[in-house]
Amino acid sequence: TVEFHTDLLPQIFHHCEENLPVYARPLFLRFIKEMPLTTTHKQKKVQYVKEGFNPALISDPLFRVSAETKTYIPLTTENVSQFMAKSRL
Repeated sequence: TVEFHTDLLPQIFHHCEENLPVYARPLFLRFIKEMPLTTTHKQKKVQYVKEGFNPALISDPLFRVSAETKTYIPLTTENVSQFMAKSRL
């Protein structure tokens, strides 16, 4: 697993809010130690796409956007269904 300092999450939220249009802002953040590469230096993303944002499958730190608190908060198996019920993905 990756060690991550959550005090950076509000800064990441505000950076995205100031620099990205609404449709391009990430709803989920997943922090990994190192992105695996192919032999031609392309990112290996297939496994990450398959796992999606399911906290039951992912051991890396996983966060979801919180418009109420204007930051990213931990995504857990308990609050993922709450988030999905509210969101318009």
